[in-house]
Amino acid sequence: MKDEFVYPFITDDGGAEQKLFSSKVFFQNEFYHVLMPNKFTAILIYPLNFITYDFHVSVLKEGRGQLAVDAVKKALAEYIFKKTPCRKIIIFVPDFNKSMIRFAHNIGAKIEGVIKNSFLKRGKLYDMQLFGLSKEV
Repeated sequence: MKDEFVYPFITDDGGAEQKLFSSKVFFQNEFYHVLMPNKFTAILIYPLNFITYDFHVSVLKEGRGQLAVDAVKKALAEYIFKKTPCRKIIIFVPDFNKSMIRFAHNIGAKIEGVIKNSFLKRGKLYDMQLFGLSKEV
């Protein structure tokens, strides 16, 4: 999470500088799911309600591109949509994060809305794109 190619895109002006990331709290909470489908990619999902999960992904620079897309698609198919009640993931992406917008499209997510003026970065308000991806039923 503290990687120089990840951290600037996931923090906003209200967030304090984070110490080293600790996964202990996630592993002690049955509702959080942390997956590492390869050594460059980490996925965090947690339920917003019984079937809709908030989705977060961090990819180190060395693992970006098709490698990350394939890893996330596999995690969605083989774990998230198969071993949890999740039927839909949602992804909130600030509109300045063009690489994450492209990534969301590449894993099959579709834009479902825009949340206006909802992310503050360096004193400027940005809209957030709301992406959704549903389990095939």
